[in-house]
Amino acid sequence: MKQSKEPNKTNLNKTNFRNKNAITLIALVVTIVVLLILAGVTISLLLDENGIIAKSKDARLENRASQIEDEIGMWKQNNFINKESGQAQEKADTILASLISRNILKEEEIDREQRIITIKKKDGGILKQISYSQVTINISKNPETEKSGAVLLTVDSVKGITIPNFYIYKRDWSEVEDYLKTINKEQKKEMIKEMLPKSANKEFETDECDTLEKALNKFAFKPKGYEILDTEEKLWNFLEKEDEYEGFLIECCIGPLVYHKDTNTIEGYTVTNPDGETSNTYAVAENGTYTFKVKDNVTGKTYTKKVEVTNIDKSLPALTVTSEMIEEIAGSHKLQYVFIVLKDLRTNECVDFEKAYILFNNKKIEITPEISTEDGKKCVFASNIGFFLEQEGILERSREIEHTNQIIILEKDNKCYMSVIDMGDFDIPL
Repeated sequence: MKQSKEPNKTNLNKTNFRNKNAITLIALVVTIVVLLILAGVTISLLLDENGIIAKSKDARLENRASQIEDEIGMWKQNNFINKESGQAQEKADTILASLISRNILKEEEIDREQRIITIKKKDGGILKQISYSQVTINISKNPETEKSGAVLLTVDSVKGITIPNFYIYKRDWSEVEDYLKTINKEQKKEMIKEMLPKSANKEFETDECDTLEKALNKFAFKPKGYEILDTEEKLWNFLEKEDEYEGFLIECCIGPLVYHKDTNTIEGYTVTNPDGETSNTYAVAENGTYTFKVKDNVTGKTYTKKVEVTNIDKSLPALTVTSEMIEEIAGSHKLQYVFIVLKDLRTNECVDFEKAYILFNNKKIEITPEISTEDGKKCVFASNIGFFLEQEGILERSREIEHTNQIIILEKDNKCYMSVIDMGDFDIPL
């Protein structure tokens, strides 16, 4: 009987060892691969553009920008309170030096000409712009972000200027008086100190009046019941007793200096567009940075404001709603009649349009019947819009919107183009 051979234990053990080694090696490789993947994911999470480190840096940048904005805002508020109470105001250089010394602000982020702080992102885009000027220039973009062949830039308002712009209708200065009543006596005194010497120099064609008292001596004001107002103290006593601050400012300062009889306007400031033209609007068909200038016609100081346009698409039509003007002389007055057109910025030519609207009191009102032709151009006369709204019972008088800013919409090929238009004078002969 044959005996069965026992298995070769040595060979079996070697095979098992090799198998175990192979399994161990595979597991090691897999582990390494997994670790590499995890390491890659971790590095990506840390170092990617949208990673933790980048987001942390962005958060620090945003926090820094917010801190600057808060401190500038507090500085402005404190200066406003000090101004209202007749106390000294802190200069801009003081707050800027404080921010720089604490490593919150960098010198290269300050535009001292425009009095603007610009905080930029890592990619060069603007994160935040902070104005530290007491004069604030607000500029709108239409459209603001939507891709367009043209963008209309408009200076909507200027705040902090010595005296705003006004239109004086039929010698009615009540709007100016109402404005002057909103500022305190110390501010009125500062306006008189600033304006009366300039008014005296203009009146007497000289340049020697560089102080209030020199101007007072030049004018030699002698109200009934008072001695000559030849000192500051005498002037303030008179104005206080007679409550004549507003009247004195209008008659002796604002009127002689910045009132224009030919246009019936008080021009407290002048806006100059990027082409150097006197206008608060500017239409562009190229991406870029554009600069408006605002001159305070009382102090002579000029303030600038830059605006960046990034949403121009040259594949789209470069059409914008704008206005042109017909000027006529009526007696001693210069009348400016406005007609509204649709212009191609690339050719600088007016183009036809099919419909017209005014956005009035938050209602879109069709004014297509008022489309006419002037010098071969399709247009809508601003004055005719006023008459149309009066006929429709929307206005009591057409003149209610004379020399006001109104939103006008022109439609071409089922696409609407919108702009803010100064309506000008309404005495146009039809």
